[in-house]
Amino acid sequence: MKKAFNIIFLVILSVNISRGQIQKISADSVALYFEEVKQATKNFKKLWDIDLYGPIIVVDPYSREAYSNSPDTAGVLKKVGSIYTGKLPGHILLGNYSLDWGGVKWAMILTIFINKIKDDRIDLFSHELFHRVQPLLNFKRINELGNQHLDSKQGRIFLRLELEALKLALLSPDKKQKNNHVTNAFIFRNQRYKLFPGAYTSEAIIEINEGIASYTGKVVRGLKNTAIGILMKNKIDSFFKERSYIQLFAYNTIPAYGFLLRESDTYWNKKVTSETNLTDFFISAFHVQTKISAPINIDSISNLYNGDAISREETEREIRNKKIVDAYKAKFLEQPNFEISFEKKRISYDTRYIVTIEDLGVVYPTMKATDNWGVLDITDVGGLLNQEKSKMIITAPLKFDGNKISGEGWILQLNEGYIVERDSKTGNFKLKKRLLNE
Repeated sequence: MKKAFNIIFLVILSVNISRGQIQKISADSVALYFEEVKQATKNFKKLWDIDLYGPIIVVDPYSREAYSNSPDTAGVLKKVGSIYTGKLPGHILLGNYSLDWGGVKWAMILTIFINKIKDDRIDLFSHELFHRVQPLLNFKRINELGNQHLDSKQGRIFLRLELEALKLALLSPDKKQKNNHVTNAFIFRNQRYKLFPGAYTSEAIIEINEGIASYTGKVVRGLKNTAIGILMKNKIDSFFKERSYIQLFAYNTIPAYGFLLRESDTYWNKKVTSETNLTDFFISAFHVQTKISAPINIDSISNLYNGDAISREETEREIRNKKIVDAYKAKFLEQPNFEISFEKKRISYDTRYIVTIEDLGVVYPTMKATDNWGVLDITDVGGLLNQEKSKMIITAPLKFDGNKISGEGWILQLNEGYIVERDSKTGNFKLKKRLLNE
């Protein structure tokens, strides 16, 4: 992720550890992981015409113990065998992202996301190594827009139908059937854009920001076509079980289209920059513009991809989700709250559990934010980030202990020069800069 982009995805310490993830790690293990990805990226130098391998820092998010393949200029990391170890300073946000620290640009990876399966590790490390070098590859980081439509019933239905069609395309040995499934995938995508016109732009940005990195990681696995189809089927099926699709969909759509195009154009990725709309790019590359523009009965095509079952599941989810949304609205908007405006924010959160609150914004159940005013840790209950991503609403403060302020599920460590004020009429709190005479 580029320095200009100020939101870090994928990381909160309350993340649940899956059966395949490594909970304890050793310096010897990390050294092995570095060698694995070093060899894998070397084998795929032609993918981007560079070797993606570079400085990596692996961090235990609970202890902040760090392991790297390169030294830092500040001398925090000390050499132990073939790698370097040390404690990452407390002001650095933790996540799987590209980090500028200690005179080095790193690919940071948290230990809790490292899998016991070698291919999964190579995928993860290569993904983050791509983010480290993406400015060199004409991929500037673009500030992402909300994709809240993917929290709606219709948005989710047509995304699921698109991915179901892509699954069958990847698994089909017949070229004609494969092309039909790809065409239908675009028909479902276009239908989503008709329902949500802004999605054409908002989806395109995250598909460039994260989809290309996800595709890169999966290519560096070095799988054959049959294995790729099975991998993507499993990834997509796993994705369908996620609480939220808003941030994670691009990790599946672009690799799916990418591997299908790779069968006829191995290095299509080199034709893409951060200015490319990948929907238009793939429609042109697959030569399906005429087919997807023709009149079509969406219902008849949907039936080929479990349309009735998907619609039924999403209807049931919509009912359940309304109760969650109503509860959040009551907590953050109908009761006394605490509004914090951002000045120069850096945010980390887990993308899997976010909840869209109509046109008001998005609730993040867990989050860490740093700004000029200090550090906010939300470990439970959550906070509502508005549509413009300019302010956060959390529950009202319950305890003031000097510069340490806390409430239900959150702690704010406040820097000098800022105070918390309460509105006597509404009972709501606001964070503001202290005036010189206060």
